[in-house]
Amino acid sequence: MPPKQKFSRQEIVTAALSLTREKGISAVTARDVGAVLGTSSKPVYTVFSSMAELKGAVYAAAAELFLSFSQKTIDRADAPQYKALGGAYIDFARRERELFKLLFMSDRTEIPNAGEVDLAFDKAVSLVRLQTGIPDEAARRLHTENWVFVHGIATMIATSSYQWTSEEIAQMMSDVYQALIARMRKGESV
Repeated sequence: MPPKQKFSRQEIVTAALSLTREKGISAVTARDVGAVLGTSSKPVYTVFSSMAELKGAVYAAAAELFLSFSQKTIDRADAPQYKALGGAYIDFARRERELFKLLFMSDRTEIPNAGEVDLAFDKAVSLVRLQTGIPDEAARRLHTENWVFVHGIATMIATSSYQWTSEEIAQMMSDVYQALIARMRKGESV
């Protein structure tokens, strides 16, 4: 008979997510998760077969938070949806530095369900296509180039390398987006 679970899967993931938010994913050990829960490391291994499985669950929870945060930002924004999505990405990096690092600045090859955050990429491409009327492949190229720029800003913010005001960021995002659109309309490769 397997041991009785003292804590639910959700309680353990919530504790591990809390540790990740505060100290990064490297702080997620069975002992430290147990300490957050006020117990030993044993309950972690009663629910999860390995730390890799728990970290995969933390990644999925972080992805859910990012996608929910992005959608709420888009829903209440007075800017065009595509710009609001870029702003949400940067704002998430500012508010949730360690979760941003986990989702967008770490090796995802060994994380189960890491593709969940890629849904945001596909949504962004759809928004570009709707906003500009350009074909799917051109929208993908435009978004990829724009995303590299937005990701750079978000990374600098998440690592405290540089801080800009929201107004400065909004202007830079508009400048780059408009330059990409203008280049595309001239028939140059995007």
